[in-house]
Amino acid sequence: VPQQLYGNTEIRHRAIPTPPQCVGGLSPMVQSKLESLYYNRILGRNELDQRILDSLAQFPPPVGVAVLDKFLETDLSQIQNKNGFLAGIMRRFRGPADPNKNMMAQSRLPLSIQSQIEQLYSSGLIHRAEIDAKVLEQLGQLDEDTALDAITRFQNSDLTHVKNKSGFLVGVIKRTKQERGLSPPTSKAPSFSTLLDSKHNHYYMAPPAYM
Repeated sequence: VPQQLYGNTEIRHRAIPTPPQCVGGLSPMVQSKLESLYYNRILGRNELDQRILDSLAQFPPPVGVAVLDKFLETDLSQIQNKNGFLAGIMRRFRGPADPNKNMMAQSRLPLSIQSQIEQLYSSGLIHRAEIDAKVLEQLGQLDEDTALDAITRFQNSDLTHVKNKSGFLVGVIKRTKQERGLSPPTSKAPSFSTLLDSKHNHYYMAPPAYM
């Protein structure tokens, strides 16, 4: 039987019966993912309480699945309070980003940009909750070619040790705009040459103070 490891947790891929109805308002996509955990005995049906399931149901379906994927990265046999552990993951996914605002902001972007962002999500490079709506709005303020260039640069970057991917993307957008001449370079302190008096070619010195 094909097997897959999540952290130290082994999943056997077997046919999973479709649940007769969704529990706690969960979407079919998230409920199916949850059923796979129950069916493979990774999680007991009584280990998550209704409040946690209700919180999980508040996420858009793709984000809810991403939350459970993150949940599976840990060896759950070593976690005593699975409710608290999953609640912590959901808090991190909410973070400063509101999943519903993200979806709205993304829907306002040109289709070509939406498609490239979806590729980032489907490739597993980033989760939906890791990019907040404000960054998506910044992309929307760019012309289409510049926005696509910024996303490509972000995609080609090594994100392994990047914790704040929204902040990193903001930096990529700024650099892309500067290189295309769309924004002034970061202001710097005046150089020595700018302190020279251009008319007399000497620099001004204050008269000495007398005691």
